[in-house]
Amino acid sequence: MQSQNGMDRDIHFQITRLAQLGAHYDLRLGTLLMAGLRGGVHVRGGFDSFADYAEALFGLSPRQTAARIRVAVALQRLPQLSAALGDGLLRWPAVRELTRVATAQTEAAWIDYAEHATAIELRAAVQRCLEASDIGGLGPHAGSSIRVLAAAPLR
Repeated sequence: MQSQNGMDRDIHFQITRLAQLGAHYDLRLGTLLMAGLRGGVHVRGGFDSFADYAEALFGLSPRQTAARIRVAVALQRLPQLSAALGDGLLRWPAVRELTRVATAQTEAAWIDYAEHATAIELRAAVQRCLEASDIGGLGPHAGSSIRVLAAAPLR
């Protein structure tokens, strides 16, 4: 008979492994949706739009499909962020947010921040970065500003 500690470790291992597989799935799904759109698979499948195709066959809303494709395109220029998702270091919601502000020069700092931030903290940091860009502030491309913007209290 397995001890409670042993069962807990086994359950934890299985959950962790499933989350890693899910992250890999998220990365692969976005990449394949992007390729499918570019290749026009929906037309050959008899669908009027790629959104109709993704919704009918995969249960993705048009918004979900657009987000997956947007992130897949962004990840082509963000190899560290792509690896963080594929390896399960970061989950899909975090990567989706980070692709809105990360650049090749800032992605490592954003990944480091995201590893230790809650989803709410990360979303707020990205929003502050976008707002700073809109008003002529430091903007999302200023690598040294990331931690300052992320740590700044919300007002």
